[in-house]
Amino acid sequence: MLWRRHPCAPLHIRECPLHAVTRPDAVALIHGERTVGYGELDRTADAWAHSLARHGVGPGALVPVLLPRGAELVTAILAILKLGAAYALLGLGGASLAAGRVRARLASELGRPVPLSRLYEHPTARTLAAWLSRSQPTPAAESGAPSPAAPSGGVPLTPMQRVYLTRHLLFPDDRSAHCAVLWSIDGDLDLDALDSAIADVHQRHQVLGASSVPAPGPTALGDASPAPVLEALPVARDAEAAADVLRDILMEPLDITEGDVRRTVLVPLESGRSAVLGCVVHHIAFDGWSESALAADLATAYNERRRTGRAPDRPAAPTAAETHRSRTARLALADLDRRRAWLTDELTGVPEARRPGAPAPGRVRSPDRPAAARRFSTPASPHVSTPQPHTPEPPGSPCCSPATAGCSPI
Repeated sequence: MLWRRHPCAPLHIRECPLHAVTRPDAVALIHGERTVGYGELDRTADAWAHSLARHGVGPGALVPVLLPRGAELVTAILAILKLGAAYALLGLGGASLAAGRVRARLASELGRPVPLSRLYEHPTARTLAAWLSRSQPTPAAESGAPSPAAPSGGVPLTPMQRVYLTRHLLFPDDRSAHCAVLWSIDGDLDLDALDSAIADVHQRHQVLGASSVPAPGPTALGDASPAPVLEALPVARDAEAAADVLRDILMEPLDITEGDVRRTVLVPLESGRSAVLGCVVHHIAFDGWSESALAADLATAYNERRRTGRAPDRPAAPTAAETHRSRTARLALADLDRRRAWLTDELTGVPEARRPGAPAPGRVRSPDRPAAARRFSTPASPHVSTPQPHTPEPPGSPCCSPATAGCSPI
């Protein structure tokens, strides 16, 4: 595919609507033997945009794109941008989180498991629809029968969770699985409501208090531990000083074998109307996708506690057992033997990867790297808004890459 303004200059896709008016017959793109003019491209993108809008796509939405390279791919991108939305090119190796959202939406709409691997095996809407129409879950997949080797009341850990548990047992000083996030809170803060909201979130998500034990098999025990108490530290000069304090506190050990999965710490600021709230969750129960879920749940619980003094009236999040059954059902449709054969073929003969300067177990990133921050805004209203990005970087520990998450996150 070749974009061009003139033979040597690429054309930015956002300029297409302008050229559709000024020179509609000029060539916008070439794919194989096909040429598409600006006018045709813009008209087709408008039609696609109207269709996407009818399905709820609007400003701020993330639209996963499962199309191969070609004119349709460019048309889809232009249509999404016309609506003020963003796109993820899954067919070209896009974000795994966006693919996960597609899988979850399909599973919810169809009432059946949809393995993530199938989206990559069938990267277009047509081929994915064909696979969905010809594949049916088996009775075992629908029931999600639990795997053996789990003690009564326990749930087998996923392979990735076993990795985290093993590293925790072998390297107790390792902090690479600490997922830390900071929020800046502006306005009057109700400490009792915040403390209760933290307990509400803990109670709603069983994985936040589950113990992970190695014997008789790597297992998550369902009896949740008590919610951690909100730790209030002395007043800090400003947000930067508070972040420095929290960076050390949040990197203190967590004992996931005893259900010590997370910690929440508050540092008030000298201004009197601001504070920094820090939270750390072990990666065995948390990943990059979990951050927004945690923030939204905490905001909802806090607002309801301030308004009524009670916990929000919401159903509990899926338990570890329910998540395990769902995962078992997906695996039954994933053709694991074929996946293993493909991986074996791809990795055979690959040279050993050597990472110069890799940190030794127990070391974390340099303390001068800022932890992620999000902002709660509480001006005149007693409500806490859903946090908005304040800095683009992920937390200061290397644990929050969703690509490695194989756990049952909140």
